[in-house]
Amino acid sequence: RSLTDYVLDNFRHTEYVDRQYDMFSDGFKCNVQWSSPIQVLKFFNSLGIYPKDGDKNTLNAKILGAYLREMTDEKLIWLVKKFLVYSGLKQATTTFGTKFFKYIHPLTNRLHSNYNQVLNTGRISSSSPNLQNIPAKEGFRKAFDCAENWNIVNADYSGQEQIILANKSQDPELQKFYTDGHSDMHSFIASKIYPEELGSLSLEEIKRDHKDKRQIAKAAGFAINYGGTGYTIAKNLGISTDEGDAVYDAYFVAFPNLKKYFDYVQKISLKQGYILIDPVTQRKHWFRRPENNREKGAIKRNALNYPIQGEAGGITKLAPILFRQWIMKEGLEEEVLLTNLVHDEINVEVTAEYAEVAARNLERCMQEAADVWCKTIKLSADAVVTTYWNH
Repeated sequence: RSLTDYVLDNFRHTEYVDRQYDMFSDGFKCNVQWSSPIQVLKFFNSLGIYPKDGDKNTLNAKILGAYLREMTDEKLIWLVKKFLVYSGLKQATTTFGTKFFKYIHPLTNRLHSNYNQVLNTGRISSSSPNLQNIPAKEGFRKAFDCAENWNIVNADYSGQEQIILANKSQDPELQKFYTDGHSDMHSFIASKIYPEELGSLSLEEIKRDHKDKRQIAKAAGFAINYGGTGYTIAKNLGISTDEGDAVYDAYFVAFPNLKKYFDYVQKISLKQGYILIDPVTQRKHWFRRPENNREKGAIKRNALNYPIQGEAGGITKLAPILFRQWIMKEGLEEEVLLTNLVHDEINVEVTAEYAEVAARNLERCMQEAADVWCKTIKLSADAVVTTYWNH
Protein backbone atom coordinates (compact mmCIF):
# COMPACT_ATOMS: atom_id res chain seq x y z
CA ARG A 1 0.00 0.00 0.00
CA SER A 2 1.12 3.52 -0.76
CA LEU A 3 0.78 6.67 1.32
CA THR A 4 -1.86 7.87 -1.12
CA ASP A 5 -3.86 4.64 -0.75
CA TYR A 6 -3.78 5.12 3.02
CA VAL A 7 -5.38 8.56 2.73
CA LEU A 8 -7.97 7.40 0.22
CA ASP A 9 -8.95 4.43 2.41
CA ASN A 10 -9.07 6.23 5.75
CA PHE A 11 -9.88 9.91 5.07
CA ARG A 12 -12.30 9.81 2.14
CA HIS A 13 -14.68 12.29 3.73
CA THR A 14 -12.11 14.92 4.63
CA GLU A 15 -10.43 17.78 2.84
CA TYR A 16 -7.50 15.50 2.09
CA VAL A 17 -9.45 13.59 -0.57
CA ASP A 18 -10.88 15.15 -3.75
CA ARG A 19 -14.15 13.32 -4.41
CA GLN A 20 -14.91 15.16 -7.65
CA TYR A 21 -14.78 12.81 -10.65
CA ASP A 22 -13.70 14.01 -14.09
CA MET A 23 -13.25 12.39 -17.52
CA PHE A 24 -9.49 12.04 -17.02
CA SER A 25 -9.42 10.14 -13.73
CA ASP A 26 -10.74 6.78 -12.60
CA GLY A 27 -11.46 7.59 -8.96
CA PHE A 28 -10.91 9.87 -5.98
CA LYS A 29 -7.63 11.78 -5.71
CA CYS A 30 -5.43 12.40 -2.68
CA ASN A 31 -4.92 16.11 -1.95
CA VAL A 32 -1.72 15.59 0.02
CA GLN A 33 1.41 16.18 -2.04
CA TRP A 34 3.96 14.04 -0.20
CA SER A 35 6.82 16.12 -1.57
CA SER A 36 5.39 19.26 0.07
CA PRO A 37 6.51 19.69 3.71
CA ILE A 38 3.75 22.26 4.29
CA GLN A 39 0.98 19.91 3.14
CA VAL A 40 2.38 16.91 5.00
CA LEU A 41 2.75 18.95 8.20
CA LYS A 42 -0.85 20.12 7.94
CA PHE A 43 -2.03 16.56 7.44
CA PHE A 44 0.08 15.19 10.30
CA ASN A 45 -1.03 17.97 12.65
CA SER A 46 -4.66 17.11 11.94
CA LEU A 47 -3.91 13.55 13.08
CA GLY A 48 -2.31 14.69 16.33
CA ILE A 49 1.19 13.99 15.13
CA TYR A 50 3.74 16.61 16.23
CA PRO A 51 1.74 17.49 19.36
CA LYS A 52 4.44 19.67 20.92
CA ASP A 53 4.34 23.37 20.03
CA GLY A 54 8.06 23.50 19.31
CA ASP A 55 7.83 20.72 16.71
CA LYS A 56 4.76 21.74 14.74
CA ASN A 57 6.58 23.84 12.15
CA THR A 58 9.38 21.43 11.31
CA LEU A 59 9.13 18.28 9.22
CA ASN A 60 12.14 16.67 10.85
CA ALA A 61 12.80 12.94 10.42
CA LYS A 62 14.66 12.74 13.73
CA ILE A 63 11.81 14.33 15.70
CA LEU A 64 9.27 12.28 13.81
CA GLY A 65 11.21 9.10 14.57
CA ALA A 66 11.29 9.96 18.28
CA TYR A 67 7.53 10.61 18.24
CA LEU A 68 7.03 7.26 16.50
CA ARG A 69 8.40 5.44 19.54
CA GLU A 70 5.60 6.94 21.67
CA MET A 71 2.75 6.05 19.30
CA THR A 72 0.26 3.25 19.96
CA ASP A 73 -2.18 3.61 17.05
CA GLU A 74 -1.14 0.93 14.53
CA LYS A 75 -2.52 2.87 11.55
CA LEU A 76 -0.59 5.99 12.45
CA ILE A 77 2.54 3.95 13.16
CA TRP A 78 2.29 2.47 9.66
CA LEU A 79 1.78 5.93 8.16
CA VAL A 80 4.80 7.50 9.88
CA LYS A 81 7.07 4.57 9.08
CA LYS A 82 6.01 4.64 5.44
CA PHE A 83 6.56 8.38 5.22
CA LEU A 84 10.05 8.10 6.75
CA VAL A 85 10.94 5.49 4.11
CA TYR A 86 9.53 7.77 1.40
CA SER A 87 11.48 10.77 2.74
CA GLY A 88 14.74 8.84 2.74
CA LEU A 89 14.24 7.61 -0.81
CA LYS A 90 13.15 11.06 -1.98
CA GLN A 91 16.28 12.67 -0.56
CA ALA A 92 18.46 10.00 -2.13
CA THR A 93 16.92 10.33 -5.58
CA THR A 94 16.81 14.13 -5.45
CA THR A 95 20.36 14.64 -4.21
CA PHE A 96 22.07 11.68 -5.84
CA GLY A 97 19.84 10.95 -8.84
CA THR A 98 20.16 12.15 -12.42
CA LYS A 99 20.77 15.75 -11.30
CA PHE A 100 24.13 14.60 -9.93
CA PHE A 101 25.40 14.20 -13.51
CA LYS A 102 25.54 17.99 -13.91
CA TYR A 103 28.69 17.96 -11.78
CA ILE A 104 30.67 15.82 -14.24
CA HIS A 105 33.30 17.99 -15.92
CA PRO A 106 32.87 17.95 -19.74
CA LEU A 107 36.64 17.79 -20.40
CA THR A 108 37.92 15.43 -17.71
CA ASN A 109 34.70 13.40 -17.37
CA ARG A 110 35.34 13.41 -13.60
CA LEU A 111 33.91 15.05 -10.48
CA HIS A 112 35.84 18.01 -9.08
CA SER A 113 34.54 18.99 -5.65
CA ASN A 114 35.32 22.27 -3.88
CA TYR A 115 36.84 21.89 -0.40
CA ASN A 116 36.41 24.55 2.26
CA GLN A 117 38.99 24.51 5.07
CA VAL A 118 37.77 27.49 7.10
CA LEU A 119 34.91 26.03 9.13
CA ASN A 120 34.55 27.03 12.79
CA THR A 121 35.51 23.56 13.96
CA GLY A 122 38.49 23.14 11.64
CA ARG A 123 36.81 20.37 9.68
CA ILE A 124 36.85 20.36 5.88
CA SER A 125 33.58 20.69 3.97
CA SER A 126 32.84 19.74 0.38
CA SER A 127 30.50 21.31 -2.16
CA SER A 128 29.48 21.25 -5.83
CA PRO A 129 29.16 18.34 -5.36
CA ASN A 130 29.35 17.45 -1.69
CA LEU A 131 31.37 14.24 -1.70
CA GLN A 132 31.28 13.94 2.09
CA ASN A 133 27.59 13.04 2.33
CA ILE A 134 27.44 10.24 -0.22
CA PRO A 135 25.45 7.45 1.48
CA ALA A 136 27.65 4.62 2.72
CA LYS A 137 25.42 1.99 1.11
CA GLU A 138 27.18 -0.09 -1.53
CA GLY A 139 24.66 0.87 -4.22
CA PHE A 140 25.83 4.49 -3.98
CA ARG A 141 29.54 3.99 -3.31
CA LYS A 142 29.94 1.39 -6.07
CA ALA A 143 29.24 4.13 -8.62
CA PHE A 144 32.65 5.61 -7.71
CA ASP A 145 35.09 3.24 -9.36
CA CYS A 146 38.48 3.38 -11.04
CA ALA A 147 39.87 2.90 -14.54
CA GLU A 148 41.27 -0.36 -15.86
CA ASN A 149 44.66 -1.26 -14.34
CA TRP A 150 44.01 1.17 -11.45
CA ASN A 151 42.87 0.60 -7.88
CA ILE A 152 41.23 2.66 -5.18
CA VAL A 153 42.80 2.75 -1.71
CA ASN A 154 40.38 3.60 1.14
CA ALA A 155 41.84 4.35 4.56
CA ASP A 156 40.00 5.55 7.64
CA TYR A 157 40.73 6.19 11.30
CA SER A 158 39.07 3.78 13.71
CA GLY A 159 37.10 5.62 16.42
CA GLN A 160 38.86 8.92 15.72
CA GLU A 161 36.77 11.31 17.81
CA GLN A 162 36.39 8.96 20.78
CA ILE A 163 40.15 8.37 20.92
CA ILE A 164 40.76 12.12 20.73
CA LEU A 165 38.36 12.56 23.66
CA ALA A 166 40.14 9.83 25.63
CA ASN A 167 43.45 11.64 25.12
CA LYS A 168 42.09 15.07 26.00
CA SER A 169 40.08 14.03 29.07
CA GLN A 170 42.59 11.50 30.43
CA ASP A 171 39.65 9.54 31.85
CA PRO A 172 41.07 6.24 33.15
CA GLU A 173 38.01 4.18 32.25
CA LEU A 174 38.04 5.39 28.64
CA GLN A 175 41.76 4.77 28.39
CA LYS A 176 41.41 1.30 29.91
CA PHE A 177 38.95 0.43 27.14
CA TYR A 178 41.66 0.98 24.54
CA THR A 179 44.60 -0.46 26.48
CA ASP A 180 42.56 -3.65 27.04
CA GLY A 181 42.15 -3.97 23.29
CA HIS A 182 38.36 -3.51 23.09
CA SER A 183 36.57 -2.20 20.00
CA ASP A 184 32.84 -1.99 20.84
CA MET A 185 32.63 1.37 22.61
CA HIS A 186 28.81 1.42 22.77
CA SER A 187 28.61 -1.91 24.63
CA PHE A 188 31.42 -0.75 26.93
CA ILE A 189 29.53 2.44 27.81
CA ALA A 190 26.35 0.41 28.38
CA SER A 191 28.23 -1.77 30.89
CA LYS A 192 29.23 1.37 32.79
CA ILE A 193 25.78 2.98 32.72
CA TYR A 194 24.08 -0.25 33.83
CA PRO A 195 26.73 -1.87 36.05
CA GLU A 196 24.39 -4.01 38.15
CA GLU A 197 22.69 -5.57 35.13
CA LEU A 198 25.50 -5.64 32.56
CA GLY A 199 28.70 -5.29 34.56
CA SER A 200 29.44 -9.03 34.66
CA LEU A 201 28.74 -9.63 30.95
CA SER A 202 31.19 -9.56 28.07
CA LEU A 203 30.88 -6.82 25.46
CA GLU A 204 29.86 -9.48 22.92
CA GLU A 205 27.01 -10.62 25.21
CA ILE A 206 25.82 -7.04 25.68
CA LYS A 207 25.83 -6.42 21.94
CA ARG A 208 23.92 -9.65 21.31
CA ASP A 209 21.43 -9.73 24.18
CA HIS A 210 20.95 -6.12 25.30
CA LYS A 211 20.55 -4.12 22.11
CA ASP A 212 18.13 -1.69 23.74
CA LYS A 213 20.59 -0.64 26.44
CA ARG A 214 23.44 -0.53 23.93
CA GLN A 215 21.37 1.84 21.78
CA ILE A 216 20.73 4.08 24.81
CA ALA A 217 24.46 4.09 25.56
CA LYS A 218 25.24 4.94 21.94
CA ALA A 219 22.82 7.86 21.92
CA ALA A 220 24.07 9.05 25.31
CA GLY A 221 27.70 8.97 24.18
CA PHE A 222 27.05 10.96 21.01
CA ALA A 223 24.88 13.50 22.82
CA ILE A 224 27.06 14.05 25.91
CA ASN A 225 30.36 14.20 24.03
CA TYR A 226 29.03 17.16 22.07
CA GLY A 227 27.45 19.09 24.91
CA GLY A 228 24.07 17.39 25.13
CA THR A 229 22.10 16.99 28.35
CA GLY A 230 19.61 14.54 29.79
CA TYR A 231 16.93 16.38 27.83
CA THR A 232 18.90 15.82 24.61
CA ILE A 233 19.16 12.09 25.33
CA ALA A 234 15.44 11.90 26.13
CA LYS A 235 14.48 13.71 22.94
CA ASN A 236 16.78 11.63 20.73
CA LEU A 237 15.52 8.35 22.18
CA GLY A 238 11.89 9.25 22.74
CA ILE A 239 12.08 8.53 26.48
CA SER A 240 11.01 10.63 29.47
CA THR A 241 13.16 13.51 30.68
CA ASP A 242 13.64 11.73 34.02
CA GLU A 243 15.01 8.67 32.20
CA GLY A 244 17.25 10.89 30.09
CA ASP A 245 18.58 12.63 33.20
CA ALA A 246 19.23 9.27 34.89
CA VAL A 247 21.28 8.07 31.90
CA TYR A 248 23.14 11.40 31.85
CA ASP A 249 24.01 11.17 35.55
CA ALA A 250 25.04 7.51 35.28
CA TYR A 251 27.33 8.34 32.37
CA PHE A 252 29.39 10.74 34.46
CA VAL A 253 29.44 8.42 37.46
CA ALA A 254 31.04 5.89 35.11
CA PHE A 255 33.48 8.45 33.66
CA PRO A 256 34.22 10.99 36.44
CA ASN A 257 37.29 12.51 34.77
CA LEU A 258 35.21 13.20 31.69
CA LYS A 259 32.94 15.40 33.77
CA LYS A 260 35.94 17.25 35.21
CA TYR A 261 37.32 17.81 31.72
CA PHE A 262 33.97 19.09 30.39
CA ASP A 263 33.52 21.46 33.34
CA TYR A 264 37.06 22.81 32.96
CA VAL A 265 36.80 23.40 29.21
CA GLN A 266 33.48 25.20 29.54
CA LYS A 267 34.65 27.34 32.46
CA ILE A 268 37.96 28.40 30.91
CA SER A 269 36.33 29.16 27.54
CA LEU A 270 33.75 31.48 29.11
CA LYS A 271 36.47 33.14 31.20
CA GLN A 272 38.92 33.82 28.34
CA GLY A 273 36.39 34.69 25.62
CA TYR A 274 37.51 32.04 23.12
CA ILE A 275 37.52 28.30 22.60
CA LEU A 276 40.94 26.77 22.13
CA ILE A 277 40.17 24.40 19.30
CA ASP A 278 43.61 22.98 18.78
CA PRO A 279 46.57 23.34 21.17
CA VAL A 280 49.05 22.20 18.49
CA THR A 281 48.21 24.92 15.96
CA GLN A 282 46.76 27.30 18.59
CA ARG A 283 43.61 27.68 16.47
CA LYS A 284 40.96 29.60 18.43
CA HIS A 285 37.30 30.41 18.04
CA TRP A 286 36.53 33.85 19.49
CA PHE A 287 33.03 34.79 20.62
CA ARG A 288 31.33 37.79 22.13
CA ARG A 289 30.38 37.64 25.78
CA PRO A 290 27.03 35.85 26.18
CA GLU A 291 24.12 38.13 27.00
CA ASN A 292 21.68 35.43 28.14
CA ASN A 293 21.50 31.79 29.15
CA ARG A 294 20.70 30.66 25.62
CA GLU A 295 23.91 32.19 24.25
CA LYS A 296 25.87 30.87 27.21
CA GLY A 297 24.51 27.37 26.63
CA ALA A 298 25.51 27.48 22.97
CA ILE A 299 29.06 28.50 23.89
CA LYS A 300 29.32 25.71 26.46
CA ARG A 301 28.22 23.15 23.87
CA ASN A 302 30.69 24.50 21.33
CA ALA A 303 33.45 24.40 23.94
CA LEU A 304 33.01 20.61 24.02
CA ASN A 305 32.33 20.09 20.33
CA TYR A 306 34.88 22.34 18.59
CA PRO A 307 38.08 20.94 20.16
CA ILE A 308 37.14 17.35 19.30
CA GLN A 309 36.10 18.26 15.77
CA GLY A 310 39.07 20.58 15.41
CA GLU A 311 41.71 18.04 16.37
CA ALA A 312 40.05 15.46 14.14
CA GLY A 313 40.10 17.98 11.30
CA GLY A 314 43.75 18.83 11.94
CA ILE A 315 44.74 15.17 11.84
CA THR A 316 42.86 14.53 8.61
CA LYS A 317 44.46 17.62 7.03
CA LEU A 318 48.01 16.76 8.05
CA ALA A 319 47.85 13.13 6.91
CA PRO A 320 47.38 13.86 3.18
CA ILE A 321 50.13 16.50 3.36
CA LEU A 322 52.53 13.85 4.64
CA PHE A 323 51.26 11.40 2.03
CA ARG A 324 51.66 13.97 -0.75
CA GLN A 325 55.26 14.52 0.38
CA TRP A 326 55.86 10.77 0.04
CA ILE A 327 54.33 10.80 -3.46
CA MET A 328 56.65 13.62 -4.55
CA LYS A 329 59.71 12.07 -2.92
CA GLU A 330 59.09 8.83 -4.83
CA GLY A 331 58.23 10.61 -8.09
CA LEU A 332 54.76 9.03 -8.25
CA GLU A 333 52.70 12.10 -9.13
CA GLU A 334 51.24 10.34 -12.20
CA GLU A 335 50.69 7.00 -10.49
CA VAL A 336 49.15 8.02 -7.14
CA LEU A 337 46.31 10.56 -6.95
CA LEU A 338 44.64 11.94 -3.82
CA THR A 339 40.94 12.03 -4.68
CA ASN A 340 38.74 12.66 -1.62
CA LEU A 341 38.75 13.48 2.09
CA VAL A 342 35.69 12.48 4.13
CA HIS A 343 36.10 13.51 7.79
CA ASP A 344 38.14 10.55 9.09
CA GLU A 345 38.74 8.92 5.72
CA ILE A 346 41.18 9.44 2.83
CA ASN A 347 40.65 8.06 -0.68
CA VAL A 348 43.39 7.54 -3.24
CA GLU A 349 43.47 6.33 -6.85
CA VAL A 350 46.62 4.43 -7.74
CA THR A 351 47.93 2.27 -10.56
CA ALA A 352 47.64 -1.43 -9.73
CA GLU A 353 51.44 -1.74 -9.70
CA TYR A 354 51.77 0.64 -6.72
CA ALA A 355 48.50 -0.12 -4.92
CA GLU A 356 49.90 -2.10 -2.00
CA VAL A 357 52.87 0.18 -1.35
CA ALA A 358 50.57 3.21 -1.51
CA ALA A 359 48.18 1.59 1.00
CA ARG A 360 50.97 0.88 3.50
CA ASN A 361 52.41 4.38 3.19
CA LEU A 362 48.98 5.98 3.52
CA GLU A 363 48.51 4.08 6.79
CA ARG A 364 51.95 5.24 7.93
CA CYS A 365 51.25 8.90 7.12
CA MET A 366 47.88 8.79 8.84
CA GLN A 367 49.49 7.26 11.92
CA GLU A 368 52.23 9.93 11.98
CA ALA A 369 49.64 12.69 11.68
CA ALA A 370 47.59 11.25 14.52
CA ASP A 371 50.67 10.96 16.75
CA VAL A 372 51.03 14.75 16.72
CA TRP A 373 47.81 15.04 18.74
CA CYS A 374 47.14 11.63 20.29
CA LYS A 375 50.02 10.98 22.69
CA THR A 376 48.54 8.56 25.24
CA ILE A 377 46.06 6.42 23.31
CA LYS A 378 47.29 5.92 19.77
CA LEU A 379 45.00 6.50 16.79
CA SER A 380 45.64 4.24 13.81
CA ALA A 381 44.22 3.83 10.32
CA ASP A 382 43.42 0.80 8.21
CA ALA A 383 43.66 0.83 4.41
CA VAL A 384 42.08 -1.52 1.88
CA VAL A 385 42.81 -1.91 -1.84
CA THR A 386 39.71 -2.24 -4.00
CA THR A 387 38.24 -1.31 -7.37
CA TYR A 388 35.51 1.00 -6.07
CA TRP A 389 34.78 3.21 -3.07
CA ASN A 390 33.72 0.50 -0.64
CA HIS A 391 34.14 2.21 2.75
